[in-house]
Amino acid sequence: EKPAITCPADITVLTSSNGTGDCAGMVPNLIPGAVATDNCTSPLTNFVQTPAGGTFLSGVHGQQFDVLIAVTDASGNSSSCELEITLVDDEAPVLPAPPVVAPVSCAQNVPVIPNLTPSDNCGILDFDYTEVTTQGTCHDNFTLTRTWIATDFAGNTTSQVQVITVSDTQA
Repeated sequence: EKPAITCPADITVLTSSNGTGDCAGMVPNLIPGAVATDNCTSPLTNFVQTPAGGTFLSGVHGQQFDVLIAVTDASGNSSSCELEITLVDDEAPVLPAPPVVAPVSCAQNVPVIPNLTPSDNCGILDFDYTEVTTQGTCHDNFTLTRTWIATDFAGNTTSQVQVITVSDTQA
C-alpha cells in the first residue's frame, strides 16, 4: 500500500526573502508541514520536496509556482501532494531625490521638471508627480511643492518631495 500524504496549505513567498533587488523569493523547507501515514512504516522519514527548500523562484509579482512533496515508505511505495507558492513583491521602488533648488527670484525662473528615473525589482507600473502652489502676497512670492510617486505592480510606492520657493527680492 502507498503511504498517505497531506501537504501544508498554499503559501506566499516575499521577494525580500532572498535579500533585495530582484523579483525572486526563496522556497522554504515545507516538509515539516507535510503529514504522512503508512500501514507498515512508522515514522515515515523519506521525503523529497521539489523545488527544494532554499531554491530561488524568479518571476513576476503574483506568479504562482507548484511545489511537490513526495514520501516513500520502507517498501518503496510512494505518494505525493502538491501546493502552490505565490510570489509577492514586498519591495518598494527606488526613486532618486529630485534636485534641491535654491530660492528663485521670479516665476519665470522656476526650473523645468527634472528627469527622474525610478527603478524596481519587479518593474514600475506608474510614475507621476503632483504640483501644489501655495500663493504668497504677490505674483512672484509663492512656494511650489512637487511630489513624485513611483508605484510598482504590487502597489508598493515610494515618493520624493521637491520644494521650490519663489521670492521676489528685487526692488
